[in-house]
Amino acid sequence: QEAPVGQQDAFNQFKASKGAELNARLIDAKKALKENRHLRNELAVSVNQAKKEIDQHKLVLEQKKVERASNSTANDEAEIIDEEEYAYIQALKEAKMRYKQHH
Repeated sequence: QEAPVGQQDAFNQFKASKGAELNARLIDAKKALKENRHLRNELAVSVNQAKKEIDQHKLVLEQKKVERASNSTANDEAEIIDEEEYAYIQALKEAKMRYKQHH
């Protein structure tokens, strides 16, 4: 429902005089809200991407662990990982760090 023209004119006069400071603060608050929403959306995408990477690295590492267990003999005392598995472990640590930074 539209306000009568007289009421709208009165409001515009108020915004131009006594309400100028309030109107400026309102406009600034709306702008900050819009920026914060945009930042929140960017962070959500970043967190979700990091979580996806974490899950992928965990899956690959679990597969590597199973593969290593099936290839090792019963009397192997120390677990020896290859370069590829080490790289996945490092990538997992980095993804977890990004997740913590953005969460």
